[in-house]
Amino acid sequence: MRIGGIRVLERVAREAPAEHPAVMVMVAAFIRERAHPQGPPADPGGEARERPLRPDVQAAMTAVGRRLGERDTGPVDFARADLTGADLTSANLTSADLSGARLTGADLTGACLADTDLNGADLTRTDLTRTELTGALWPQGWPVPAGWTRHAGSGQLIPAGADAEKTAANQPHG
Repeated sequence: MRIGGIRVLERVAREAPAEHPAVMVMVAAFIRERAHPQGPPADPGGEARERPLRPDVQAAMTAVGRRLGERDTGPVDFARADLTGADLTSANLTSADLSGARLTGADLTGACLADTDLNGADLTRTDLTRTELTGALWPQGWPVPAGWTRHAGSGQLIPAGADAEKTAANQPHG
């Protein structure tokens, strides 16, 4: 039933532009409150392993990842959410607040994280292959992904080799 409700909310957000921001606030709140991976945290040998998100939470993350970001009135708030093992392949998470979120083992292949706040996020074993990170606020002390540079002043990621001062000056968080 929850997955059906999430699909209805996603349709409302698409078909009624004025309702889009309220729907995203509700769906993000649902995710923050219910995003606890399912299953035991370790295998019988005691080794920690990734646990998938509950199906209803994964459906909600998929719906948010398909949202029409130009209708947002503010960042989608996933601060401190436990998104361990989430499948966020090709998700549109532009300008989302993922500060302090746990993204351990998440698949962000091809996702757009432009202008996303990742400060304090746990990105351990997160797949960032082909992920758009321009302007993302990157956690200080975390290794910067190949092909990117962390701007010293703003903490935002810029493509490696780009004119750092020009690129950072053009970013909204700068």
